[in-house]
Amino acid sequence: MVPFFKVVFFFLLVSSIVGVFADTSDFSLLGFLFILVWLIGWYFAVRHWKSVYLNGDVMRVSGFLKTIEIPVSDITGVEDSRPLGRQPHTVILKLKSSSIFGREIAFIPKGRWFNARSFADELRRTLSLF
Repeated sequence: MVPFFKVVFFFLLVSSIVGVFADTSDFSLLGFLFILVWLIGWYFAVRHWKSVYLNGDVMRVSGFLKTIEIPVSDITGVEDSRPLGRQPHTVILKLKSSSIFGREIAFIPKGRWFNARSFADELRRTLSLF
């Protein structure tokens, strides 16, 4: 799901810029600034999200340009965002040692945008973390 949310940013950016500049007779600087500020906020909200795949005893983590594999034994905890937290809900993997993506890796569980808690519980059971 992370690629979807990151692609939305670029699609909105391009379509907004084209829409603002396509008809210069009705150009609104305030509208352009609003779109620009909103898109910058979106970027900073989703830039730390990664794509995560469980492959046996290894977690494959992708940040689009780099992909790494983290042994399941290096994961010390699994947390989820709470219902009043970020939307969509994210799952955060806590690592023993730092990786190129840091000691925490956040991702959106596929198909469970608004129910990360059940996914995190299932992942904890799978990884035997409590």
